Amino acid sequence: MKPSHFPLLFTPGPFNIPLRVRQAMVQEMGSRTPEFTRIYTGIVELLRGYILNPEIEIQMIPGSGTETIEKLVMNFCHESDPVLVLENGHYGKRIEEIAKKWFKNVEVIHGDPFKPIDAEVIKRPRDLSRFRWGMFVHCETSSGVINDIGSICQVLHQKGVDTLVDTVSSFPFCHIPWEFISCAASTSGKWLWGPPGLGLAFIHSKLWKRPALRNCPISWDLRAQKESLEAKGQFRFTPPLPLFWGLLEALKLLEAEGPKKRWKRQQEISHQLDEILDGLELKILGERSQLIAGLRNVILPSTMSWIDLFEGLRSDGLVLYPGTLQPQSSFRICTWGDIQTNDLMLFKDSFLRLSKKFS
Repeated sequence: MKPSHFPLLFTPGPFNIPLRVRQAMVQEMGSRTPEFTRIYTGIVELLRGYILNPEIEIQMIPGSGTETIEKLVMNFCHESDPVLVLENGHYGKRIEEIAKKWFKNVEVIHGDPFKPIDAEVIKRPRDLSRFRWGMFVHCETSSGVINDIGSICQVLHQKGVDTLVDTVSSFPFCHIPWEFISCAASTSGKWLWGPPGLGLAFIHSKLWKRPALRNCPISWDLRAQKESLEAKGQFRFTPPLPLFWGLLEALKLLEAEGPKKRWKRQQEISHQLDEILDGLELKILGERSQLIAGLRNVILPSTMSWIDLFEGLRSDGLVLYPGTLQPQSSFRICTWGDIQTNDLMLFKDSFLRLSKKFS
C-alpha cells in the first residue's frame, strides 16, 4: 500500500495537509497590495460562516494558539482582574501558567484529565461574581476530552464573568456557545487543515469598546492592528504570506466538500482507528463517548518502550507523539489530518512488526 503522505503524521498537530494546500503556499505576493487584502477578507468571510454570532469579530495573528491566548490576555485583561481557571490536562495547565504569569489573583479548579469538566464544578460554594474572567480549554488536545463549555460559559455569563476559551482542537466542528463567549483562540493548523502558524482570535465587539488596560508591546497591539486592517486592509508588519495562501485554499476545500461531510468522514476514520486499536488489544485511556473523534491515548504494551515504538514507526515513515498526562507509558495517535484507510493499515502492519520484534 502506498501512503498518501510521507512521512505520515499521526499527531494532533502539525499533521498532514492536502497537496493543494501545500502547493498554494509556493505563490508569491506583496503584503501591501490589493491582492493580499482580498485574500485576508476572503479568509475572514469563510471563517465567519462557522461563527453563529455577528458580534464576534475575527483577527488572524501570526504564531501559535498559545501566543494567540497570551495576546488576547495582554489586550483585554488587567493584571488586577480576578481570574478563574479550569484545568484538566496539559493545555489547561498551560492556561494556568499564563494566568499566573499575567494576573495577581488566580483561582484554579483542577479536574480529572480523562473526564470532562462541566458547570457543576463551578457551582459549588463559590462567589462567581467576584471573578472578572473565566479561562479554560474546550477540547483538551492532550487527552481528547471535550469539556462542557456550553454549561460553563452560560453560568459564568449569567454572573457577569467574561470568558476566554481555547478552541484550538474544537473549532469548527464541535458546538461552541458563541453567545456566551467574550473571546476565544484557535489556529489555522487543526481541523481547518491549513498550515500551522496562524492564530485565529475570535473577539466579541464589546471588548473593543473598553479602554486598553495594558501597555502592550507594539507588535502585540490588536487594537492598532484592527485599525490598520479597517483603514488599509493591511497588517502593520509583514505577515507570513504563504500561510494565508494555504489557509485560504484549505477553507475552499472544506467548503467544496461540505463541513458536515468532512466531519462524517473524520468520524468514520476515527471508528476505523478504534477497531484497529481493539484488534491490536491496545487499551485506550478515557471513555470514547467523552473523547473527540480521531484522538486516542493508548497504553504501551509492557514489552515495548516509547523509544522502541517511536523509532520503529519512524523507520517506516510514521510519526506519533508520546502521552503527556498519565503515569503509564503511553502514546497518542491522531487521525485529524489528511489520513486515509490505507494509512491506518500501514500503522497496523508496522505496529504488528514491532510487537513481534519486542515480544
